[in-house]
Amino acid sequence: MVFSEAERRGMLAVLSQDELLEFERMLETAPEVYDYCANMTDEQLNHQIAFISRNKENMFLELRHVKEDRDAKARALEEKDRIIAEQETELTRKDRVIREKNKALAKRDKKISDLEERLEESREDRYGRRRGNSKKASAAEDETKDDGPDQSNDNPGGADRQQGEDEYDGRTPQDPVTEDNTGDGKGSSSRGRTFNLENRPEEYSTMSLLNMSGFDEMKTLLRKTDHKFDRGCLPEGAVIKDRRIDTFYTMSTVLIKETIEKLRVRLPGEKSARWMYIPMPGDESRRPVGGTKASHELLQALSYETYVKRVSLGNLLRQLQDIGMRISKNTLRNWLKKGKRHLDRLIMDLKDKALEKDSIVNCDETWCKVRRFNKYMKKYMWVLVNKAERIVIFFHDEGSRGRKVLTDFMGEAEVRAIMTDGYTAYNFLDGRLGVDHLICMAHAHVKFKKAHSLGKDSSAIRFIELIERLYELERSYKAGGYTARQIYEARQSAETSDVERRLRALLAEELDKENPKRSYYMEQALSYFDHFKDGLFLYRRDRRYPIDNNLAERQVRPFTALRKVIQHYGSDEGAETASVYLSVVSTVKLAGVSVWRFLGDFFEDAVTGGRKRLGHLRLSPA
Repeated sequence: MVFSEAERRGMLAVLSQDELLEFERMLETAPEVYDYCANMTDEQLNHQIAFISRNKENMFLELRHVKEDRDAKARALEEKDRIIAEQETELTRKDRVIREKNKALAKRDKKISDLEERLEESREDRYGRRRGNSKKASAAEDETKDDGPDQSNDNPGGADRQQGEDEYDGRTPQDPVTEDNTGDGKGSSSRGRTFNLENRPEEYSTMSLLNMSGFDEMKTLLRKTDHKFDRGCLPEGAVIKDRRIDTFYTMSTVLIKETIEKLRVRLPGEKSARWMYIPMPGDESRRPVGGTKASHELLQALSYETYVKRVSLGNLLRQLQDIGMRISKNTLRNWLKKGKRHLDRLIMDLKDKALEKDSIVNCDETWCKVRRFNKYMKKYMWVLVNKAERIVIFFHDEGSRGRKVLTDFMGEAEVRAIMTDGYTAYNFLDGRLGVDHLICMAHAHVKFKKAHSLGKDSSAIRFIELIERLYELERSYKAGGYTARQIYEARQSAETSDVERRLRALLAEELDKENPKRSYYMEQALSYFDHFKDGLFLYRRDRRYPIDNNLAERQVRPFTALRKVIQHYGSDEGAETASVYLSVVSTVKLAGVSVWRFLGDFFEDAVTGGRKRLGHLRLSPA
């Protein structure tokens, strides 16, 4: 097909030369088609030609519009590219400004740190601690001399300061940490350099009893106890090569500074000597908990104050300083962390017991703040409760709220049932073979209460009354002293079945009804009840099944109360430490055992090496 010159000019206004040639080639190579004009009259041909011409004109117009639209879009894209380029330039400029501000802030922080150190030095000078030529100071002039090895003041805070930046409340401690240095009597810094720490003056001590000179009324609160090395227990042929005095601390009603005598001994058959402490009979427990300078009594008091009485570390630090102990907040964190390592073994035993085959457990989760990368992020703490075994387990797993946390924790455990709320992470339990996934009825009750009080939905009253009737029946079983068999039969009774039937019928009635005035709260309540209607009534299947998740909710409350005091954790490790202590404390409380006594016995057992075998304490009332 060949176009006339006028037609080609018209088409060139819309199409490019290449597009026009391609269009002509397409028409030339097109298969022959039936000639519809073969038998037409002249009048019919004229009408057909006019029709085709109009269509051609419309096509040209449409093509012109397409081209104009394409050009307009191209111009819009160019304008957007220009705007994006300008924004990128502005962002680059802002990044440069931010880097400059960060440098200024770093300089300011360093200046503040220097001023704080100067202020601390001034305070120590004012209240009696000499900072002159400490090497020339006489040891007899300092009443609270600490003969044990300490970290050098060349690096204030030492390794514990670095650790403290990722701990608990994220604040950098003021004081360094004192650690035991065993072996050849030479301590090592965080950079690997070694220093001879023997016979250094008290001024280098970073943790000791405060010098209470001038405070005669306080001296009665302090006393020092010495424990001798039982040299009679040394193997025959042992040669004493050296002697030193180590210190640790204990607290009862008073703060006591205790020392233990260590001997550097070379045993028969050994080439090198080593430091040893063999206590005299009756002094077996008079040694610090491993990795700390705290006795089992002091660690007992610290954990009790923090996780039972919910005293902040800041207030606890001030208390210790008030009674005469020089110590940093970071050291307290590290001591609690060391105690947590001893409790980890107990937690593993409790977990295995709680997830035994055919167990019935409750599960819940709540949020907490954890510092990561200098930002405070919303993370989550989980809790699992086994009422029959009276076990409570808190677990953090880096603060995730995903279902993987629960699946990893449960592993291959074959529990009989698990009670949860309607959080979607628990939905995988619906398909877990042999597990009854119970849904909390109390959550449904609360949602309908909100629909009535906040949403002003009168229809919610009917749901509330029927749910409360189920709770009345459950309370009557307990008040009546029903046996296990009687509880099961009562849950299968016609009365309970009638309440369930009425609730399901009421739900279907409300869902079928179109009510444009229905509140958001009512929609949420109906959606919850409709989605979990089977799990809500699954408690009727077994007399041991709870009707709600209030047991787990109650166990979460101590953590939420602690959260208000601590406000945030400096790292995931700090949250993990809290989870271990809260697990033990909550389990002991649920078992009806004295938390104070249990912590004391447990840490004493950790010090004595299991002599009392208290790591296997039965968590049940005597």
